[in-house]
Amino acid sequence: MRRAGIAALHAALLLGAASAGSVALGAPGPAARAFDPPTDRPMLLSRTLRRDLADGKAIVTVRRYRVSFTATATGWTVDGELVDSEVTAPPPLAALAEIERKRADDGLFPLTLDRAGLIVPRTTAPGGQGRAAVDDALALTLARIKAQPPAGVGAPIVGFVQQLQALAAQAALTRWPEALFTPGVEASGEQRFALPDGAEGSVITKIRTDGALEMGTMNHATRAVTTEIAGNRRVTREEWSLTPLAG
Repeated sequence: MRRAGIAALHAALLLGAASAGSVALGAPGPAARAFDPPTDRPMLLSRTLRRDLADGKAIVTVRRYRVSFTATATGWTVDGELVDSEVTAPPPLAALAEIERKRADDGLFPLTLDRAGLIVPRTTAPGGQGRAAVDDALALTLARIKAQPPAGVGAPIVGFVQQLQALAAQAALTRWPEALFTPGVEASGEQRFALPDGAEGSVITKIRTDGALEMGTMNHATRAVTTEIAGNRRVTREEWSLTPLAG
């Protein structure tokens, strides 16, 4: 693919990635119970992000946060700090894995929730410094693969890394689902966009949250983002869990 074509495809991918957190979803079903988060103790929020690769392997990122809910006049504030980060990836993507593991998630917290428990969107997105670092790591990884392809790694993974350069660079900017903390939500939505060759691409997002009887918030949530581009289908899966913090 020519450089101009790659640049145009990256632009389309960026639009798809940016919309993954804000794609218009269908009306969610009624919440299992009223949103009433625990404000008397800290919680452990875990997020697992899985990005499938063309050869059946995946990049899996697990990040854990210590969070607390505080009631406000208009809803709640969620304060948090990163306490642990794990990244697993195939050897050709080791540079990406290391940069992602060290990324500090600066600016992620605090989150503002309304009275229904929905995340109030920000006017600016956090994570700009993280995006630049990931972009640099991916460029280095792609250069190494082209210069000396590892055994069993050919054009498919090179092409995927080129696409991943746009998607992963936006990972820190993609908003979490607005209904993340609300129990009993199930919704989906689709967005289509034009590709440089005149074909269409699509981003399909599905979200589900489950609640626990003893908590007025979710204890498990999933989001699946399926991106189809020129016949290539990629699925990014996210899982969140919210549990009382031990000790």
